[in-house]
Amino acid sequence: MSNSLVDPNNLESAMIFAEKICNTQLVPQNFRGKPADILVAMQMGKEVGLLPMQSLQSISVINGKPSMYGDALLAICKSHPDFEDIVEEGNDRKATCTVKRKGQTPTVKVFTIEQAVRAGLTSRSPVWKTYPERMLQMRARGFALRDAFPDALGGMISTEEAADYPPKDKPKNPMNIVSEKKSQVETIAEKVIEKIEVSKKTYKVFDSIKNKDSCVEFETYEDAYKLYEQKRNEILTSSAKDKNKYLQIFMQMNNELLKNNEK
Repeated sequence: MSNSLVDPNNLESAMIFAEKICNTQLVPQNFRGKPADILVAMQMGKEVGLLPMQSLQSISVINGKPSMYGDALLAICKSHPDFEDIVEEGNDRKATCTVKRKGQTPTVKVFTIEQAVRAGLTSRSPVWKTYPERMLQMRARGFALRDAFPDALGGMISTEEAADYPPKDKPKNPMNIVSEKKSQVETIAEKVIEKIEVSKKTYKVFDSIKNKDSCVEFETYEDAYKLYEQKRNEILTSSAKDKNKYLQIFMQMNNELLKNNEK
């Protein structure tokens, strides 16, 4: 193209150009620092008849899908030899777009605020509440132009429409999936161990009435009761003046062990 500094037909020339401009302020934010994206955008623009810098100003990547601003879509269709006319009407409730292609029946598309609400668009983007007339107009225009001139647009949708679609979930990194599975297994294992520990019954014998925090644990009731009997007999055979009182305290301290014997 004679009015362009870059030859989009020459890959090396286009790549050098992309690298030179990728960090300039004139490049849209979504392309800044991304020469490969700039190269792809210029190629996509070339396929629909746009100059390199027009491509960068008109094409945007929304949710991983290339799209084009509604005004650029209209410009491309108007430059098509079969374009005859376009009529747009509307308000903040409804927009109608009629596109006439030579030798064909006019394509008429209507988009209403009720459709936008039903699709959840008005709650997804604040622009719908601020400029409902413009958003309805862009939806009706995009549908009409794409139906009337699919050959000219090459399947490109409007940026305004693309921005309304919810972002797709990014595929998970395989290593993250492995880590996630490992974490799940570890969590299950911890719960099983915890359950085993809870179900593992232990029997405590408080063996000193002078120190109520002193106790010995056994895995079987029989072993625990043997120590209990030993300590009880020591109290009974002692010469302590208040041994009955000590015995009662000792039994109260080991009440839980004695309850197990009743079961």
